[in-house]
Amino acid sequence: MLTIGIETSLSTGLVFLSRGEKILSSHKVPSHSSSKYLVSIVASILKKANLSINKIDGLIVSKGPGSFTGLRIGISFAKSLSFCLKLPLAGISSLDCIAFCVPFSGIICSLIPAYRQSFFSAFFYKKGEIIEKVNDYLFLPLEGIMDKAKKFFPEKVVFVFPPEYMPFSVKLEPGLSLFKGKISLDKALLKLGLRSLESGKTVDPLLLKPIYVSAPLINKRRK
Repeated sequence: MLTIGIETSLSTGLVFLSRGEKILSSHKVPSHSSSKYLVSIVASILKKANLSINKIDGLIVSKGPGSFTGLRIGISFAKSLSFCLKLPLAGISSLDCIAFCVPFSGIICSLIPAYRQSFFSAFFYKKGEIIEKVNDYLFLPLEGIMDKAKKFFPEKVVFVFPPEYMPFSVKLEPGLSLFKGKISLDKALLKLGLRSLESGKTVDPLLLKPIYVSAPLINKRRK
């Protein structure tokens, strides 16, 4: 199966082309990129692989939470491709992808920096390559998230952040640890997306919506 994956919920996004579970090409996407930029990246990776867009079998897109503008651009682009080309579409949470990157089992808390010193986050139980979200998506400061983690004690809780945000100086309470290994979001998005595509758990492009955990930050100009 040839698939295109799109991640625009984080400060640095990515677009990849894959065949089965193998990523053929992966490109970073600068923050606040336009849909025209995504079009040029997709055209470039297809040309490099000597493929036409009609050869693509499915689409995978991150549905957040994360950047309000980035999500709108990435999801709108994926929905347009899916609708126009009649391609199956899978929407995967960015927090699920981050948690999936941890290579061991246990309680995982994935976090994405938001604004006003707060984070989007969620807790997962991971066993092998199976992850299960055990609470609603959260929008809280780090201290509030650590308080939420205490309910899992005495089990150890591992905190994991996106690759571009690695707060080595963060002081975590006893029983909490920080994952400092490699985070391969393209591989995680691909694996989780393929599960949805291959099992038929796809979404109607007209119905796919971003995961918004909080209202967008609007900077008001002072008079």
